Amino acid sequence: MRRLKASSNRLSAALSLSACQNGILDEFDGNLLKTLFLIRYVDVLKRTLDNLVTLSIDKIDTDKVDLRRRVEKSLNKLEREMLIIHVEDKYVFLTNKEKEIENEIRNVEVDFSAINKKLASIIFDDVLKNRKYRYSANKQDFDISCFLNGHPLDGAMLNDLVVKFLTPKDPSYMFYNSDAACRPYTSEGDGCILIRLSDEGLTWTDIDLVAQTEKFLRNHAGQRPEHFSTKLLSVLKGLVTEQENEASLDKKMIAVITGVKTAKTEEILFSLITQYVNQQKDDDSDLENTLAMLKRHDLEGVLWDILN
Repeated sequence: MRRLKASSNRLSAALSLSACQNGILDEFDGNLLKTLFLIRYVDVLKRTLDNLVTLSIDKIDTDKVDLRRRVEKSLNKLEREMLIIHVEDKYVFLTNKEKEIENEIRNVEVDFSAINKKLASIIFDDVLKNRKYRYSANKQDFDISCFLNGHPLDGAMLNDLVVKFLTPKDPSYMFYNSDAACRPYTSEGDGCILIRLSDEGLTWTDIDLVAQTEKFLRNHAGQRPEHFSTKLLSVLKGLVTEQENEASLDKKMIAVITGVKTAKTEEILFSLITQYVNQQKDDDSDLENTLAMLKRHDLEGVLWDILN
């Protein structure tokens, strides 16, 4: 099994590196891609931008500032070609199977409302958190009406304070490209605070990808056999994050089926051992049902791969 996996990874590397010969990548891109392939399974070395810059140094007097720019540019190109993926602050070489999943995710259609909803969650729940403003003179709290790309978050009712966010996802974004263009907008009605977020390409591409990934995962989980109950599906969705691939999602499905709260290998193994011990004491144990469900959902092979 391990030899098969190693062969598959070598094939993925050969196909990816052939892109250099086809003129898609230059020599620097190819060397960076080889580096990512070589350190993919080296857990002690994080595949961050800083570490990749260090690994790309070929001379003692290398200009690290210039090299960093070259590495960033190269990483962006490799990601566009779907040869690698950017997860949090790390870059990961993609196997052929992972490329197929990544391609499927990028082809998922997500409407504006879904992207706007995700943006609202990030801006107002994760970053701002509090939708009140406290006036320090009398310690009075004022509710804030929040708008994102022209859409109110709290219904049609306006509070005393209005804050409007404008992002590149708004069709009218380019119209408000100067202070002179924004000023009349802030004077409408009783006035508002207008925050125009900068157009940093990678940020908004990542937002799209997050929304596409979440929809893909929901669809992927929903396409499993009908025997996967609503209860188990609900538990699974509670474990799913935005950075899943097919392998990690399958592992979390195994965790749900085996009855553990996380997808840690040791917890899955401990649960199976416990079920086995209980089976020796009592014929009516959960082990038989667990194995039957794993087989029903084509997860037996995945389980043995994990345990190996």
